[in-house]
Amino acid sequence: MRKSNGFTLVEIIIALTLIVAIGLIVMINFNRIFNKKEEMDYTEYVNKIKSAADFYLSNNTILLSEINTNRGFIEIELKDLVDNGLISSDLKNPETGISVDNPNNNEFILVTLDDAGTVKFTYPGEKKGNYLQTLNKVLDYNSEFECISEEDLDTVNLAFIDNEGKIVTNYFNENPNRITCKTNELDTTKFGTHLVKYSYVTPDGVTKEGTRNFIVIDPLAPTVSSIQSTPNNWTKDNITITATITDNESGIAAYSINLNNCGNFTITSENQVSAVVSTNGTYSVCAKDVFGNIKEEKITITKIDKNGPSIADITKNTNEISPSITINTTITDNDSGIIAYAINQSSSTPTTWTNISTTASKAVSQTITANGTYYVWAKDAVGNVSSKSIQITTIATLYTKSFSTGELSSSTYNGTYNTGVVVKGIKSITVNNGQVTSYSYSGNNISYTLKNGSAKTRTTSSTCNFSDYFLLL
Repeated sequence: MRKSNGFTLVEIIIALTLIVAIGLIVMINFNRIFNKKEEMDYTEYVNKIKSAADFYLSNNTILLSEINTNRGFIEIELKDLVDNGLISSDLKNPETGISVDNPNNNEFILVTLDDAGTVKFTYPGEKKGNYLQTLNKVLDYNSEFECISEEDLDTVNLAFIDNEGKIVTNYFNENPNRITCKTNELDTTKFGTHLVKYSYVTPDGVTKEGTRNFIVIDPLAPTVSSIQSTPNNWTKDNITITATITDNESGIAAYSINLNNCGNFTITSENQVSAVVSTNGTYSVCAKDVFGNIKEEKITITKIDKNGPSIADITKNTNEISPSITINTTITDNDSGIIAYAINQSSSTPTTWTNISTTASKAVSQTITANGTYYVWAKDAVGNVSSKSIQITTIATLYTKSFSTGELSSSTYNGTYNTGVVVKGIKSITVNNGQVTSYSYSGNNISYTLKNGSAKTRTTSSTCNFSDYFLLL
């Protein structure tokens, strides 16, 4: 039952449960954040120690020389880093709370060479004792390998390291049969790192076991052959490049067909590869094997023509008013070549062409007798079409008017002449009947002086534009 102005027991229990659950979630997330911060703090601490050790070794030429020549490992104490000012004496390990200069802090940095001969820093280091140091041994693909004696382990690259980290010089040369193969055969047709087991006897007579990394590599690049392009003739379409790629060692892993160089490889194990190209140029056909060896062969593509012929600016044989004008231009196409041209007044691709033998250059012309827009069209051997236009406005019919002696003397003659043509303008004047001794014209007025000394003026129609009339005086 619900008490007045109160809560039931069930409601109170539910509320308390929710409060506890929320509290647990908050605590869990807080602990996660705190733990993550601790992890980050410790990682930062370790990295600081390693960086200081790296600097210490790099500036200690004696130790650096020893680790690369006659030592298998070096122990760098934290005190060495403090004394050289590389870390602070009050630097503490976030996990233990112990400072680096605490007398009870026995941690050290272990410096070794890895299997590839690279310096490696381990902190905190662990005592190694004596051991056999090995370096990676490289084998060619499908080469013979059988581990029967220590010579098969290539003991030149095996070194015995004593408890102080020093290399015992010529240990195996002076102590034959101190090393024995445990792995007798190795499949060199499988690429990668193989572990060869062996046992050896230390100077104090203890028999130990170890492994040596033998890395099988593929020294040979793939082959690229039978490179072809289709189609072989001129085309305005794309061209397909095909090739055969093979690798009898590690196998084909990828290929690329690119302009000028290898790159952007496509993963494949197939031997037949292809690519569609859209531009002329030298293409690199490249094959990559599983081991990363790359072979490159080239093919030059020259038969793609996606552009119409080039048409030079169209010119006229005259800029003067004339009953006819000849237009001229030169068409060039250094790819598939010109096979046809047309000159008309249509802006649409022609259906009728003047066919010619394929050529890289062709001079064309046409005489026209009407004003308008004229188009020169050109077509190349693969069907690309181009055009250029010119606007013609200077074509007009020219008339000639001859004046008789009476007309020259008359002061009233004007306007329409005997031919019934209205004079729109004066193009030129010719004197040939001996009656006119001098003349001039300006605007639509003709002024002249007759042989008898009288001066006359003629006026053309008011529509004069000085474009299409010859006067014969």
